Amino acid sequence: MDKNIDDFLEDGGVLMDGDPAPDMTVEKMRVLAERASTEEEIADAFAVASNKAFWSEDAEYDYEEGTEKYVQACKVAEDWFEISDMLHDKIITILKAEGLSIPNDGSIEALYPFMERNGYRDGRGWWIKDTD
Repeated sequence: MDKNIDDFLEDGGVLMDGDPAPDMTVEKMRVLAERASTEEEIADAFAVASNKAFWSEDAEYDYEEGTEKYVQACKVAEDWFEISDMLHDKIITILKAEGLSIPNDGSIEALYPFMERNGYRDGRGWWIKDTD
C-alpha cells in the first residue's frame, strides 16, 4: 500500500512549495562551488545545488518532450546536477580521508555524516538546514 502525504511528512519529508533558491543562478553557484573550501561552505553549496538540481529536473515535466522549452529545462537541470556532482565528490573525498567506508552505489546516505555535522538533514529528497 502506498504511503499518503501525511505519512511522508511524519517520516520527515518536506514538500517544496517554490524554488529552493530563486536568486541563485547556475553561474553564481558554479563560482561558489569551485571556491568552497570549508566544510560549511561545501555543505551549504551542495544543499543548494542538489535542491536546485532536483527542482529543475521536475520542471522538465511541465513541457512537451522535444520542444524548445523542454530542451532548455533539461539543460538547466543538467547544469545543476553537474555542480551538485562536483560538490558531492568533494564531500566523498573528505569522508574517505576520515576513513569512512563509502558504498559504490552512490547512495545519498553516505553523505549524512558530513551534512548532519554541518547542520543539514535529509527531508526525503531535499537537504533542509536545521534551524534549532
